[in-house]
Amino acid sequence: MNNVSILSIDLAKNVFQLLGIDQFGKPCLSKRLSRAKLHEALFNLPACEVVMEACSSSHYWDRVCLSAGHQVHLIPAQHVTPFVRGNKNDKNDCMAIYEASRRPNVRFVPVKTEQQQAIFILHRMRERVLASRTACINQTRSLLLEFGIHIPKAYSIFKQNIHELLSEPIQPVIQLMLLEVHLHVEFGDTDMHKLHHRYYRPWESQ
Repeated sequence: MNNVSILSIDLAKNVFQLLGIDQFGKPCLSKRLSRAKLHEALFNLPACEVVMEACSSSHYWDRVCLSAGHQVHLIPAQHVTPFVRGNKNDKNDCMAIYEASRRPNVRFVPVKTEQQQAIFILHRMRERVLASRTACINQTRSLLLEFGIHIPKAYSIFKQNIHELLSEPIQPVIQLMLLEVHLHVEFGDTDMHKLHHRYYRPWESQ
């Protein structure tokens, strides 16, 4: 592996395909490695350029490569797809990643730090809470309409109307549903408050 100038890696969950290219642009390495073996190989490999497709876990492996002393280029998936030749398999994907990385106008994806990815997770968690809350509100409004009960979409008004309905004499099954909805939105509010607090709290102080 000492003559590898560019290393193309097709990332996966368990088994990773490697393609090594020498300084003359000739393939000089083709290997499949487990996760543990890839980590070991990157630290044993002399410094070179590593190219990977931007996908799940790519930023983690970028940071591993950087810590091992390599230069890293992360390529957007849409730039790799046109270069896949023949049947789609790990070896062909590796070659496509390498060829895409050589294009003069390719724009590489900046490597995210752990802190940046942690904030990204918070955004995704917030989106999940909001999506769940929206689905609950839409379903509840639709079901209540079957009983001639109309509740506006606005979240604050929705909560107020649910609270008011719970104090009225209504069918037991509707009351049961509204109690469940009430708990759902309250838990959602608690989650949103926690995420908001976590996001605006300085990371350095934790």
